[in-house]
Amino acid sequence: MVAFGEMGPYVVAVVYVARGIHRRLISARLATQQERKAFYEAIYGKE
Repeated sequence: MVAFGEMGPYVVAVVYVARGIHRRLISARLATQQERKAFYEAIYGKE
């Protein structure tokens, strides 16, 4: 699964798998400009 979220002033992309009640982190990186734009539009709506 891939998730996006804010970590301080940054938007990050996180890849993880579900293992029962736990989540196993595969990777985390800064979101690309296109991913940041899509994230903010999804959260705050288009301007």
